[in-house]
Amino acid sequence: MAFVKKYIGFFLLIFVFVLLMVGLGSDYNTKSPQKGVAYNPYAVSMYNRSGQVNQQMKVLCDTLTPSTATSQTISIASAGFTKILSATVTAARNTTTIGSMPLATIQSCTTSTLTVNIIDPNMSLITILGSGVLLGGSAVTDPTPSTITLNIIIIGY
Repeated sequence: MAFVKKYIGFFLLIFVFVLLMVGLGSDYNTKSPQKGVAYNPYAVSMYNRSGQVNQQMKVLCDTLTPSTATSQTISIASAGFTKILSATVTAARNTTTIGSMPLATIQSCTTSTLTVNIIDPNMSLITILGSGVLLGGSAVTDPTPSTITLNIIIIGY
């Protein structure tokens, strides 16, 4: 017991040294967002019509319930984009009625703001001689945007 008490500090020092050597090996990148996790910002190759995009890519994925059907502004500044490569917005409503399925269109997209319009396709399904026929009128802004979920995906760097 006297031996353990005398050399406990030395054993703890060796133990900490071994942990540091194992946990901070040279195969880990120091830019990793989590310590001890291998990190490669170019793990997925991205291309546009000019060729490979040699930048660390960012993907913003979000959902939200809009407050308006016209010029709904959504902040995307949290991603810190310097260039947007692709922006996609889809509108979803829990319905099986064709005329109530909303459509989302992108009005504008900058590195900090996405502006979306939501339209109601103004369609109805009628039956003529046993066949379903889809009738459409002029699309109008959706009258109940609060029942819609917007699904947003933005890719850039």
